[in-house]
Amino acid sequence: MSRREPLVSIIIITKNQKKFLEKSLPAIFNQSFRDFEVIIVDSGSTDGALELAKKFPVKVIKIKPEEFGYAFAHNTGIKASSGKYLVRLSGDVIPANQFWLENLVKDLDDETVAGVYSRWVLPEKVNLLEKAMMPVYWGLLGSKRRVHSRFHILAGQSAVVRRDLWEEYPYNEKISICEDYDWARHFQRQGYKIIYEPESLVYHGHNEPIKDGLKRYYHEFKAVGWDIHLKSSLLKVKEGTKKVKEIIFENLNENSLVR
Repeated sequence: MSRREPLVSIIIITKNQKKFLEKSLPAIFNQSFRDFEVIIVDSGSTDGALELAKKFPVKVIKIKPEEFGYAFAHNTGIKASSGKYLVRLSGDVIPANQFWLENLVKDLDDETVAGVYSRWVLPEKVNLLEKAMMPVYWGLLGSKRRVHSRFHILAGQSAVVRRDLWEEYPYNEKISICEDYDWARHFQRQGYKIIYEPESLVYHGHNEPIKDGLKRYYHEFKAVGWDIHLKSSLLKVKEGTKKVKEIIFENLNENSLVR
């Protein structure tokens, strides 16, 4: 008898993130939802991450550091997978509890849903920008499930999409950042929905230099159409937080339904 294919494929992209994988891999294999496979796409780890991965039932795919791009790495992992549903998980993301995956995939029973993304909880070590911005961002998204039809976001650090839709439109490898937002926009324009599922919780945050963080926020907000006032606002710390809050709030009210 041939082995049945898993319902879910979890694609983890990583490089030198052993300290996170030491927590995330045990958490993944302790999930209440068990019908999954794990594929790790590594772009040149030298910190023992690959040796750690060998202790778990995962498939490891190696790509060259110079080949790395978020879209390319995820597409490469997906091509080696077999699940109906495709989970994106960044190497520095840790499931917060054993129900992360169960809550992430449950909304896909609705065939009009193209993708679902998790709620983040900040870890202890993040930069000052992250400490200021993330409570605003996730605070406004709130603790209630949201249905996005025009709000172009799919927070790809922890998210799931349908394989059949990915096959129709893989992550765009011409885009260096926000390829997840681009994917969401593509299918929302066809009438599909993106779900924010706050019951799917992960630990995630950034600890990069402030300058890099500002650049990342600018590109992310531009991808969802919030860039009109963002660049100038972010460079003014006090005004920036207020302006970003106003922009987020306006877009959430206009483009999301709370259910």
